[in-house]
Amino acid sequence: MRLSRTQAIIPSAFRAYIQKGIPTPMEPNTTKHIAAGGLLLFCTLAIFGFSSLVNACVICIPYPTRTTADYLVESETVVLARENPDKPWSYIPIETLKGETVLSPIDNFLNSITRRLLETYPERGVVLVRDTKDQKKWRSLGFADAEDEKMIREIIRQAPQWQQLGPLNESRLIFFANYLGHEDRDLHELAYLEIGRAPYNQIKQLGTKWPLDQIRALLRDPVYFEWHPLAILMLAHNGDASDRKYIIDNFSSLARFGSTTNLSAWTTALIEIQEEEAVVEVEEKYFRSSSRSQEELVAVTTALSEHGSNGHTHLRDQIVRSYSILLDQHPKMASYVAKDLMAWARPELSEKLTTILDNVKDTDPLTAYAIRLYLAKAKNVNTSW
Repeated sequence: MRLSRTQAIIPSAFRAYIQKGIPTPMEPNTTKHIAAGGLLLFCTLAIFGFSSLVNACVICIPYPTRTTADYLVESETVVLARENPDKPWSYIPIETLKGETVLSPIDNFLNSITRRLLETYPERGVVLVRDTKDQKKWRSLGFADAEDEKMIREIIRQAPQWQQLGPLNESRLIFFANYLGHEDRDLHELAYLEIGRAPYNQIKQLGTKWPLDQIRALLRDPVYFEWHPLAILMLAHNGDASDRKYIIDNFSSLARFGSTTNLSAWTTALIEIQEEEAVVEVEEKYFRSSSRSQEELVAVTTALSEHGSNGHTHLRDQIVRSYSILLDQHPKMASYVAKDLMAWARPELSEKLTTILDNVKDTDPLTAYAIRLYLAKAKNVNTSW
């Protein structure tokens, strides 16, 4: 199945050859027919951008994402298909998994790698979903082995409930949490994407679902480098004393060398295990330093924001005081601060933000807009918040 970001680079059929030990065909024109993307939709988020996943944890997956499960849930029609014997290199449905029965041929291109897989496994098929906007179009979700098909059928069974409750509902998250660390890497990766976009407080509740030894193994695996943030957060909830030391050491190393590699995740994990002490450390190492880059400051502020919104919310007073220190040294961070102050209904930094708006030269339009919006809310705190 094409279940992950990794498979947006390595086509699912090609990976299936590797995993099943089948010799890989080396045809020069194969790759031009294989879609390289499809499951992760990359977007640029403005400070006040919104999406259907507006409450998602921005530490794990910092952009909106559609997963294989989304396509299965949202599409009205899902079929298993094989090669059309009357028209090679295209499909014919062999079973309708969801919606009205489909018998007519489907003219999507069947690439040579998937074709070889279907020849090798005559009992298996390719999962196709009908486009939700154009009923004449179909999207291939890839070759499905027995484990894939079992999960697909269960997703489709639960689709009506999930569609009604939305993509971040608890039953859906619990379902996929059981696949974290699954021996079938495709299923594990889909579970990662599903859990990784959940709100931080829900990720905390699911922390024990992922075996600790597998969390540690993933953090050592450079192939999964961009998948590390969720593992880092899970380590904070699930680890022992040595894991907590590992988190502290990594944060200290990043601060010492000025690195931003997964800095948001390591900072979030540090606050999770040290709470007030960690917030003070962020203040001392980042907010009071005039030499920190904007990228570093955004990373650690994102961690504080996540805890103030969805994690250790009892730290919110301390975080607001820390934001005051941040504004003293780095007024260009005002839009990030204003966003949280509005969300938390905190008017106490209105005077400081007014000064920044009036006195800081070259205030960018987005920052100025954020400050003005916050100040307008702060003036009417009793009625607006």
